[in-house]
Amino acid sequence: MRMVESGPIPSVHGVVRWRLVDLAGWIHDEYGIVDAETTLGRILMKQHLDEISACVDKGCHAVLIHDRAGWHTSQKLDVPSNITLLPLPAKAPELNPVENVWQFMRDNWLSNRIFTSYDDIVDHCCEAWNSFVDQPWRIMSIGIREWAKEF
Repeated sequence: MRMVESGPIPSVHGVVRWRLVDLAGWIHDEYGIVDAETTLGRILMKQHLDEISACVDKGCHAVLIHDRAGWHTSQKLDVPSNITLLPLPAKAPELNPVENVWQFMRDNWLSNRIFTSYDDIVDHCCEAWNSFVDQPWRIMSIGIREWAKEF
């Protein structure tokens, strides 16, 4: 049973966002994956962790700092043995530099647009990301936390 209508959510910060039910439907249609919408984030997180794990050199260990989204903290999430998850305090987006990255990308490349399809969203997001990573000085300045220099 769907709790919301399908289609885009009304624009937030000029960005059209899609509901999880629509993303789940697309994944089902594209890849044949059938799963409850509540576990979709966990499935994608597991795939992400597996890809990171494969890039960690033998004998090394990765620590991933993350927010407390449900799929990051689920007891059902199978975390590879060479990764430790380190959660940020709840309701503290100021501690998570990636929140500033998303805001910068929305403000500079993704706002005031109407996306016509999923592929259009992906294309614009890839273009925005590639533009962003071509500016390492910007990445450094966005991630700086003055208070962290005291430690």
